[in-house]
Amino acid sequence: MSLKMTRIAAVFIVVAVAFAGVHFITSANSSKPSQEGDAALVWQSGSAVANISASAIVRSGEVADEREIPNREKEELMTPSELGAESAFVIDMSSGSEIFSIGKDKRWPLASLSKLMSATVALERMDHNKQVIMSETAIETEGSAGSLSVNESFSVSDLVAAMMVVSSNDAAVALSEEMPPREFTDAMNSKAEELGMGNTYFNEPSGLSSLNQSTPEDMSKLLMYAWKSHPELFVLSSKPKSYIKELTKNKRRELVNINPLAKRSNFLGGKTGFIEESRENLMAVFSFEKKPIGIIIFGSENRVETADRIISFLKNGDSRN
Repeated sequence: MSLKMTRIAAVFIVVAVAFAGVHFITSANSSKPSQEGDAALVWQSGSAVANISASAIVRSGEVADEREIPNREKEELMTPSELGAESAFVIDMSSGSEIFSIGKDKRWPLASLSKLMSATVALERMDHNKQVIMSETAIETEGSAGSLSVNESFSVSDLVAAMMVVSSNDAAVALSEEMPPREFTDAMNSKAEELGMGNTYFNEPSGLSSLNQSTPEDMSKLLMYAWKSHPELFVLSSKPKSYIKELTKNKRRELVNINPLAKRSNFLGGKTGFIEESRENLMAVFSFEKKPIGIIIFGSENRVETADRIISFLKNGDSRN
């Protein structure tokens, strides 16, 4: 065979191999999961709490991506000063695997992140439609979020909404008063033990006490549990505003979400917390690369900026906004 014919044959072989590779890649991509359909929200009568599956919380119009989000723990990590917080933990909410962490075993005051456990206990231990009358003790609790008053009456579900949307301490205390003394907080600690949260302790339901403490890793377990078992809490906390009903006068009341992240399209719900001892805390679920991720932040000077740094780091390994 001449040199010219040899070169022509080689070209044909390369083209054939390239075509086969393109066909293989196209076939593999055609097996991606189809787009998820929208799920209907079924609202309970007279209640702010919705029945909804966790998978339906991911924004509609997105194609599910089954690839696991890379764990950046083995790559170059941010320092706490770069993070702008004492500690953080990021979890893949689909698989439950850790994505990223700094100081994940460091105990820290929870502040109002405690209310996610309070809401969980209330939903699991109480009749959602039970009427709760606001006591003087509850109303005298520090803070006035929700503008609740003595002798007003609300359903358990609506008081849970007040905790999640405006972080009402009054609502947390009122719910705990529906059980014998200490039984509510005992139930919170029992639930923590059940979830394997060995470094967690709750002293009271609101988070005002600095004795309410946990670690980022422990709180990721609660976040995962609540996401799967009580997704209605994330529906409530992701909306800019919600409504509850005062039952004595049968009047609707507006709750404006105090979480600045509620204005963002990628925010799927969560809880903020602050007391002097804790500085700014955050537990939140975000849509990231078409999958939900959970971010827990303790001791930040600005939790929104810290969350943005983490998301930027996950995208490209750079924590600069």
